[in-house]
Amino acid sequence: MTLEPIRGLRSPDEGLGRAVGGSATPAAAADLEEAIARFYTEVASAGRAILGEATRTFQRFAAESGRNAVRLRTAQSPGFP
Repeated sequence: MTLEPIRGLRSPDEGLGRAVGGSATPAAAADLEEAIARFYTEVASAGRAILGEATRTFQRFAAESGRNAVRLRTAQSPGFP
């Protein structure tokens, strides 16, 4: 499957700068995963009529990012305060 760029959607970049440029904590990583999940959800909604299989793929990516965010928020990581 080849995916083409979709214009006019918000990107997860707003969370990327904060998570990467700031302190690398599970909370920052979880924020980034949630932003990515929102992005994929928007792409899936916008492209449902024209993308077919890609829509399901984006929905799966969004669900995976959502699960990652939950795991990061509930992780007891000894390396992070």
